[in-house]
Amino acid sequence: MKKILSALAASFMLFNVFCAPKPPVLEPIEFDVVQSEGENVSFIIDPRIETIGMICRLAEMPGFIGYYNGDNEFLNQMDNLFSKYKEHKTVKTVKSLMKKGIDSSAMISLAYAIKPDFSGMIVEVSPFPETLYYTWKKIPARTIYDLVKQIHDFAIDTNFPRIYLLNKGNYIANAGYFKSDFEKTEFAQWAKEFFNIDEVHDPIITISRIVAGYNFYDFALSGDGKRLSYITTHPGTSYYNFENCYINLYTQMVATKCWDQIKDNFIKFDKAYAEKYTPDKVKELEKYEYTDYNITVVLSNFCWAQFLKEKTPENHLSYEEFRGAMEKQLGDKGLIGSFDLIAEYAESRDKYPSFYDFCPRIIEFVNALKIE
Repeated sequence: MKKILSALAASFMLFNVFCAPKPPVLEPIEFDVVQSEGENVSFIIDPRIETIGMICRLAEMPGFIGYYNGDNEFLNQMDNLFSKYKEHKTVKTVKSLMKKGIDSSAMISLAYAIKPDFSGMIVEVSPFPETLYYTWKKIPARTIYDLVKQIHDFAIDTNFPRIYLLNKGNYIANAGYFKSDFEKTEFAQWAKEFFNIDEVHDPIITISRIVAGYNFYDFALSGDGKRLSYITTHPGTSYYNFENCYINLYTQMVATKCWDQIKDNFIKFDKAYAEKYTPDKVKELEKYEYTDYNITVVLSNFCWAQFLKEKTPENHLSYEEFRGAMEKQLGDKGLIGSFDLIAEYAESRDKYPSFYDFCPRIIEFVNALKIE
């Protein structure tokens, strides 16, 4: 009997090996990509983002529609040009996935998991890769691979490489303006030195004419397994939104490392805060799923304040203005102490060479938070 069971188990394992879905192998698509190297950062108009962005606009996905990004004329032209593809199979697939929780963050993450020439995926989705947005976990691997093929087919069916080429002059101008404004602040160099986290090296800034709603940060892998850090933004973004998103690349690393040790008190504090100051939102929190992202954005806000304090960049809020606005919003409600916490790190770099080394103080600070 044992031999029969062993044979059945072996057969089942072989069945899974041979029948498990595999990433698609597709014909490469050639794009004349607009990209530029800067100091500690590079800039690109990524065809993967532009293609997926157009698909998501046609699917009317929030984050890709309903926002001003500095060039409505361009978007109107693109919408008119692609209107005949509203019933394309890829658009219908994305619409169906939206009902299963796939949103703009998930689609941007998927874009960076696709090979730059659209010939397949850089990573397999089983086992699930840490670089892919978590909501894809509930989507079957076969469905994800089918979508990647459909995205490839959409690019071919719409002759997207030619449309990208026709817009190249516009892309170059936008990338150039963005790069010039960004480099004036010396922000990339400041962030690199301030956090000193090796895993985040030479981030890639994707300037999208299609993604009009938010700024996104993502980690991905290159074909040779090198870890890449991406910021996806748009020409109409604000300094505050973009630079905070950029800082998230670093604070996410630290938040992930600290989360297990701080999540219980952070969640308790956040719910107590809501009960006392925003009781109308208490019910929402019952279904809310807390993750290390909650700490990521808290840290980013106060680290950005330190950037304002140290660099006083042009066309930004002053440190005093930002601190005043935060104090008005938070008052003396625990988190306002984060200003002093980050200042402690900045003033004690001999003791804390990197933001990783500051984890014990972050843990101590968060675990002391309470509502009186």
